[in-house]
Amino acid sequence: MLTYLLWFAIVSLTLCVAGLTSYLLFLAAVYYAKDERPPYYYPPEKSFAVIIPAHNEGAHLSQTIGSLKSCLYPEELFCIFVIADNCTDNTSEVAVSCGANCLVREEVTLRGKNNALRWGLERIDLEKFDAVAIIDADTTVEPNFLEVLNDYFCAGHRAIQVPYRIRGEENTPFGILQEVGNTAENLLFYGGRRRLGLSTFLRGNGMGFSRELLEEFPFNERSVVEDLEYTARLLDSGEKIEFAIETGVIARTPPNLKGSFSQRIRWASGTFGVYFRHIPRFLWKGIFQKRRDLLEVTLGFLTLSRPLLLYLSLILASSALLFLPAALSLPFLVLNLLSIFLLISYLLLAIPFEKQKKKALRSFLMAPFFGFYLGIVQLLALVGFNKGRWVRTARE
Repeated sequence: MLTYLLWFAIVSLTLCVAGLTSYLLFLAAVYYAKDERPPYYYPPEKSFAVIIPAHNEGAHLSQTIGSLKSCLYPEELFCIFVIADNCTDNTSEVAVSCGANCLVREEVTLRGKNNALRWGLERIDLEKFDAVAIIDADTTVEPNFLEVLNDYFCAGHRAIQVPYRIRGEENTPFGILQEVGNTAENLLFYGGRRRLGLSTFLRGNGMGFSRELLEEFPFNERSVVEDLEYTARLLDSGEKIEFAIETGVIARTPPNLKGSFSQRIRWASGTFGVYFRHIPRFLWKGIFQKRRDLLEVTLGFLTLSRPLLLYLSLILASSALLFLPAALSLPFLVLNLLSIFLLISYLLLAIPFEKQKKKALRSFLMAPFFGFYLGIVQLLALVGFNKGRWVRTARE
């Protein structure tokens, strides 16, 4: 009996992973093949509260505020708020000297971006603004950032995510691989979803919300992946999150594996938590309440962790070879190897959009080592390492 259950698990998981990797390639093909819709154009109208949660970001904050002040948007229509969250450096002084409003928060038992945002939103008089934009303190925005958000809000959208790009401080294979993965995320995944008319997912940086949306769905997420939790709540209620591909935000990325460790552990453990909390409910509603949109969201959520899909394929390929009967062993070994090939192809499809195409291709020589590192991160996240704990990402 246990043998048959093991066979069933290997076969069913292999089919699921193959389906998810095929879905990724389908989205990439849509981005390549389907034309982009015409952009919106509206005169400046909406007023914005731009919120920057910051913990010990004095070294980078002036550049962030400077990029906002350089936006091609009337100064009287936006106001910058920095939430200095349990800072021990000069973050608040830098914020004030750069002309931003600074809210100082000192609650050492409730650390983290999610708590800082909730605290800040409760203290800012949102009645004075039409919308809220949220960016990280180590981020620069493109000059048309507020202009594009205005266009989307004027067109009737209530929740917006812009492309979240990264900029490596060092020209290393690790940094280049991160940029390729980020390009695939922005263009092939979210860009493909946009061209199909599907909702995007919030990414924590470069988000925009109308005041009416925040009044209807107050931001009170307590997870370390507050963006994904809020995404689940909005999509469950039937809201659509629009992907504003015409602009973007650019964040500094850690220069090495050590610097990115805490960040990736936080993302991975938070993503697994979202899986366990929301996917069963989405499947139930999708099947029994005929919410087909939630079935598609489930597909999207399950493809968020490409390293997990890769490692599942490797494990399932070995399991097919070792445990399945001869009649099934070879077909399911080949199917898992095909899933691995599709995942690699998905990343390679992002290279034509990179500025340094040759370096991006050469960086794939380091992919096995990077993949091993990501596998360790996924394993630690699964067993609950640093679960629920916020640790500042080291960027120096």
